[in-house]
Amino acid sequence: TDNPVGANKDYPFEFVAIRKKQSDGLWGQFVPSVWSNYGIGTNYIPMGWWNSDVTYSKTDLGIPLVKKEDGTALGYSVYTLKAAASTPGTFILSEWDLVESAEFIYMQQAYIERLQAQLISAVTVELREDPSSDVTAGFSGIQGPYKDKPAFWSGGTYQDATNGTSKSLDRHDGSGHRAGGNVKWDKNGLTEFKAGLRHPFVGVYDEPITDFWDGDITSWANNFYHYSPFASLTTRYVPCNNKLNGQLFRIHCIRGSFILASEVANGFQEDGGTISQIQMNAGQAIEMICICINGSFYSWDIIKRYTCRSILINDI
Repeated sequence: TDNPVGANKDYPFEFVAIRKKQSDGLWGQFVPSVWSNYGIGTNYIPMGWWNSDVTYSKTDLGIPLVKKEDGTALGYSVYTLKAAASTPGTFILSEWDLVESAEFIYMQQAYIERLQAQLISAVTVELREDPSSDVTAGFSGIQGPYKDKPAFWSGGTYQDATNGTSKSLDRHDGSGHRAGGNVKWDKNGLTEFKAGLRHPFVGVYDEPITDFWDGDITSWANNFYHYSPFASLTTRYVPCNNKLNGQLFRIHCIRGSFILASEVANGFQEDGGTISQIQMNAGQAIEMICICINGSFYSWDIIKRYTCRSILINDI
């Protein structure tokens, strides 16, 4: 048609032309009255089943489209709002236009295609718990000149992510953080744990192990018992070399007593001071970590002292 009623400067291309098949099987002419009904545009808003608790209104966003149960073979019919607003609590047929199945399919497909196009071409997508609440997460394609803008974030707004204060963040350059910044890494993968690391106590068995000796510290989980039936003190030496950098060492004194000594003088660090020897008695345990600086051994730093099980000499 050359005269689409309702098409104007606000909707220059958005209108629907509808005609029906005649009894002879041929297509009839475009119906002007239908142009009047649908000439406003095809921005229909699917709103699910008609709800008596909802007042439907035409807005700048589009025209409400609802399904309503009836006695048809399909079990429901589809309507678009014709009035400016519906009457609350009552479905008044004169306020609605019945949509035929072909028209409904067209409008549904057009709505989905428009939504898909908006998502595919979106620069930044912000997510909310509900439409009226603040932004809680999102993703963005804006990289910035240094490619360090937020790509994905949660626990805050886009501005929070830009400021580095969101709960989680992944930037375009590969850097990011978790737990509000307590775990963070740079674009090269260098990771910082502000809250520290919690290790499970592994590798300790409820039976004696060969007496601890220089050379037993060979893995990242070095856990030992001291178990001696003798009351006399023995000395156990902890090796001090750069190959042990970062190694954890734990020893439980289960039975007897011993002196724990470092191979170098003042090899232990505890509470800001240096120690050469530590006496361990039954029921005492200790955990430490080897620190090497510039390729050379520096110290065994004592992480903690704690209590373990004990067996007295006379108990066996």
